[in-house]
Amino acid sequence: ELSMIQEDGSIIDESTMLNQSHASTVTALTVPRTPVTRKMLNNTTNSSSAKKNHRETPIATPMSSISTEKLLRRPSQAMRDSFSALASHTAHQLEDVWDLVGVAPEDRAAQLADLVEKIQTLCEEKVDEERGLAEQFRKEIEEARKEWEESCRALQIGEKDPTASLKRDPSAMTLGEDGVSLQTEYEAILGRLESIRAVKAVAVEDIQGSQKRIYEAYAALNGCSLEDAMEASELEQWRDTEIFLTEERRGLFRSKAEEMEESVASRTQAVVSLIRDCQSLIYELKIVPSGYIDADEHDMVSCCDSGNYGPGGDEEVGRSEDDLKIMKSLKVRDSISQEEGQNRRSRGRSISDYTIVSLFESSSCTGISNEALERLTNRLAELN
Repeated sequence: ELSMIQEDGSIIDESTMLNQSHASTVTALTVPRTPVTRKMLNNTTNSSSAKKNHRETPIATPMSSISTEKLLRRPSQAMRDSFSALASHTAHQLEDVWDLVGVAPEDRAAQLADLVEKIQTLCEEKVDEERGLAEQFRKEIEEARKEWEESCRALQIGEKDPTASLKRDPSAMTLGEDGVSLQTEYEAILGRLESIRAVKAVAVEDIQGSQKRIYEAYAALNGCSLEDAMEASELEQWRDTEIFLTEERRGLFRSKAEEMEESVASRTQAVVSLIRDCQSLIYELKIVPSGYIDADEHDMVSCCDSGNYGPGGDEEVGRSEDDLKIMKSLKVRDSISQEEGQNRRSRGRSISDYTIVSLFESSSCTGISNEALERLTNRLAELN
């Protein structure tokens, strides 16, 4: 059953083999015998004869001597020749060693069977490895094609499959679909995908920038966090920034962002006006919160009685927890230079010189939310 391992008879001296050898009981091959085997047969062999036979063991051509050109031109034949030479060389070496040791025929058969099985396993593993590589190519090609198709749909770009223009070879169907190698197909689809990715990245950055502006404006106007703004039902139509990336849709996002920011500017102006009016009345009613000193009003503070600030003043007006926030919520616009600020300070500032410290409420600022607007309106009514 192990007759698949054949010797290269052309390199064996038949006359020598007939005189000094006998057929192997394991491989059915004619191989020279070592002293151990001959002693087992007739106990009449000397060591010099064994050395002579050992020197005559044929040496097969190694696999490395097979040219790359031959392997590429006729791989099947080159492999057959190489394996045949390897099998012959290996069989001679094993027989010499087994004869020397005195290995029983059944043990030799078992070892040869195990060797053949290992060679077969190695070959199968190599084939599986290459098939796995091919499958990985197919998987990556499919993923790249899917991303390319989705990106084209999102950008509304009408493109044909990048592999459609590849040269087809009907006689080479085993290379891949329509005779195009997987390597070629992968390079074609990936090359085009990289270009589409660059275009998509610009579009996504644009639309997500507008989306962020929308969320920030909504959060400021409604006094909520960005996370809450992202989940707000009113902004549901502005959540998707991946499926549609056309210039038209990006324009809609920009317009919505500008609209929301205009609302923030208008609200800020209204809140600043309310805060400034409340501050004036707080000063007039002498109910400035304890410990507060405004740099712009410092001269007025120093010339007034200490009882005008902190506890005291017109008790019938009452006090509000928002008063300290009201007094700290405004700041002079950054765009006003120091010299210009001093000139305006000497003649009195206008409402346009001020802006809100923060769009969001804190311990020292009212913010501009709907709730803040309502509280400021009520507080101004109380002070009036």
